[in-house]
Amino acid sequence: MTATPLSTITINSEEINLLIYSYLLDCGFTHSAFTICQEGHLERSPKFKKHIPRGELAELLSKSLLYSEVESHYRGGETVAQCRAPFSLLEPHVCSSNPPPEEPSLNAPHAISITKPIPQPTVLPRVDTRPRASALAEEARPTSASDMVVDSAPTPAQEPAEQFINPADIDTMVKLNYASRILSSHTSEVFVCLFNPVNSQMMATGSKNAELKLWTLPYPIDTPQFSVAPATAWFGPAQNGVDITSLHWNSEGTLVAVACYDATLRLVTLDGRIHTLYKNHEGPIFTTRFSPNGKYLLSASLDGTTCMYDVAKKVLKRRFKSHKDCVLDIIWLNNTTFASAGADSLIYIQDIETNAPIKTLSGHANEINQIRLNAAGTRLASCSDDKTSRVWDITNLSAPTDDTIPGLSTNRSRVVVLSAHEHAVTALAWCESKKSSIIATGSFDATTRLWDSNTGQCLRIIREFTRPVYAVSASQDGEWFASAGANGDLRVYNIEDEKKTWTYTCAGERPGIFDIDWRTWDDGKEFMAIALEDHNVVVFDVKRLKAIVNGTAKK
Repeated sequence: MTATPLSTITINSEEINLLIYSYLLDCGFTHSAFTICQEGHLERSPKFKKHIPRGELAELLSKSLLYSEVESHYRGGETVAQCRAPFSLLEPHVCSSNPPPEEPSLNAPHAISITKPIPQPTVLPRVDTRPRASALAEEARPTSASDMVVDSAPTPAQEPAEQFINPADIDTMVKLNYASRILSSHTSEVFVCLFNPVNSQMMATGSKNAELKLWTLPYPIDTPQFSVAPATAWFGPAQNGVDITSLHWNSEGTLVAVACYDATLRLVTLDGRIHTLYKNHEGPIFTTRFSPNGKYLLSASLDGTTCMYDVAKKVLKRRFKSHKDCVLDIIWLNNTTFASAGADSLIYIQDIETNAPIKTLSGHANEINQIRLNAAGTRLASCSDDKTSRVWDITNLSAPTDDTIPGLSTNRSRVVVLSAHEHAVTALAWCESKKSSIIATGSFDATTRLWDSNTGQCLRIIREFTRPVYAVSASQDGEWFASAGANGDLRVYNIEDEKKTWTYTCAGERPGIFDIDWRTWDDGKEFMAIALEDHNVVVFDVKRLKAIVNGTAKK
């Protein structure tokens, strides 16, 4: 007799509650998440700090439906072969050859609303700027095994994707597609987007299903009959957890570093070929950064380490183990020094030639989500789950840290604390102009705030979001900033004039905006891109948008 193997499957309420808690946070239901966290005492769980990938609960439920399908259809037969009945989490499956009835679609088009400063402000209607479904289907059809034609212009028989706004009290006719272009080639959520630092018409995007796309963009952005066929690198089956988490170009714009959830760091060339593969981490990689001169490359991981690679030699040069928990962000201060921030609530300043940190910045009470360096390289800003952001003076890195002498503060780095958010602060950006030095922050409390980086005073609160804010960015001149998040709104504001604003809205069942990249080049071009949950990427010509808002757009 053959012994039946013992099952190793275990399910407990603690893990289920943690999955539900993570799901509620993903959906923006912060109050419900807080309730289950408190009533379930989840913070006491040793698994509470374990990183749960976005959408993990839905992923596990989808696998359970696959099992249900196998269980129902394993016998085969004519009925199974002809079955068109769907599988549902809430309804029992009954095989049927009849196709399921069509349900009303909840998908809504992308839309733009623009507010122009006039004596009596008028809110303009939101207008469809996305190609019709037939156009998207045509764009997604591959012409060969390695080529995908996307972003094609509509044929004369189609309704035009471009529409006009002409309210009676606004004398400028605004052509919405005049300033933007939608790129449709990804087949899963797009997590990151990043323009090439040298070539203003090249951009990299990365998605959940392990796809890296390298786009060549038209200029002007609304050029008709321009086929945008991106070079594509695919890193393996999506079910293997190869989510692309971070992108970074070298200073010459010839290589893009791709951090992935499979603990592998990849360097990719402009035509989508793998240049170098690094497998030195034991957990997902959250961030990667080239040094300013491109000689070295950093990667930060869930395994609590930061790895540094010699790009030319294609080898691991040093592994830093300062943090006691996962490393969430890294940034170079110069070619030989970098800062790392982790879930242990600490920031370490590291010299590339020594294993021990040369300085420790402490003060946060929870994990640090992002760190950003100002243009002069003299101050470092951080934001944390402790609901605060901090601005650190790093001009004197040789000064001893606070804990050199117990009970005596010897840290000469003045810290400015930005405290007013009611939930975790997830993103920040420097808005530095000739007139001021301002920091913009975005939070899970569904607000964006502007702060005086010198005094810590909150200058402005934007409460127009209804769900968590994921991303914040700013123009190079520091006069404009943008924020976006789970509710699908990209909102851009002028720092000084509150009336100057415009909004791009991505509606539908999955409207989230995960990333913003705002870039200016030496040739005068200024673009912004957003990475969307609905598998699309949108690129904006910022100069044209500013002309629309200022009322100087061409008719």
